[in-house]
Amino acid sequence: MTHAILTHSYCSDFYAEHGYQFLKQVTQDYSVPPNLVIFSVMHCYEGSLPYINVLAQLAHPLVFIPKNATADANPELLKTINQIANCQIVNPSYNKESLRDPLHCEALIRQYISHDSPFLILDHGGYFANASEHLCHVFQQQLVGITELTANGLYKYCNKNINKPLVTVSHLSIKTPADTEASECIVHYSDQILREEFGLKINNAGFLRMGVVGAGNLGRGIIKHLQNKDICNIHVFDQDPRRLTQFPRDGVNVCSLEYLIQQCNMVFCCTGNAALTAEIFDHLTQPLFITTVTSADDELLATRVSHSGRINRN
Repeated sequence: MTHAILTHSYCSDFYAEHGYQFLKQVTQDYSVPPNLVIFSVMHCYEGSLPYINVLAQLAHPLVFIPKNATADANPELLKTINQIANCQIVNPSYNKESLRDPLHCEALIRQYISHDSPFLILDHGGYFANASEHLCHVFQQQLVGITELTANGLYKYCNKNINKPLVTVSHLSIKTPADTEASECIVHYSDQILREEFGLKINNAGFLRMGVVGAGNLGRGIIKHLQNKDICNIHVFDQDPRRLTQFPRDGVNVCSLEYLIQQCNMVFCCTGNAALTAEIFDHLTQPLFITTVTSADDELLATRVSHSGRINRN
């Protein structure tokens, strides 16, 4: 495997190489079933390349299922991933929408495994959640288990009757730095879009009033970075009242979702699970800037709502 394939045009070869070596060392400490096929859903980022390279060396093969939002924006990176030995990129027809069909999921898996191949699903966003019970039944002797990276993806697996291991890192403390960094990026780019498209600054207190729906790691991080920009009048809602206890002493207004939508004209949605329903859009009395932290289709059911004319996706 050449260095060029590993790093593509990565902004720092040093960090790409060290990330690769770290992950490679981890894999050497554990045995892997022979002929293991790995199905991995992930974003198409340059920073993912060390991870993809290591997985491709473990798997036979690594079946890469790119998330559409970043794959569409990085076609050249997909070409690089396609050159990695032992890595195969699935047909674009196998996307989040189509994989909600259990039979479609089964058809995908059968393309890459033999009758006795063990396989592992590394999920990122609950792509396989709807089909998980069916897959556990059909591939009882071959499915090793499922991992889920995100909290919203894990939520989709809840109440599923699956008899295989389901492992997640979504609530581990080691994921907190990545969530904090993501929160900072979300606030930064929201500010940039407001400036470039609307001539506004995110801390324009005379016009913009901030609301955050969802008080998990990302929601808390966004509130922190908004406060770092001297934004004081912030409203927050979460379905779990235990997550809200800290905010009043930090100067954040805890409120109902209905009140938040009435009071705020810029909302960060951080639940990953239909934060704002179609009914809420029906009763909007003012234009609303919405930033989704996870997929807009999960967060807002955006495809359905935009087709109805309630939302303009930019």
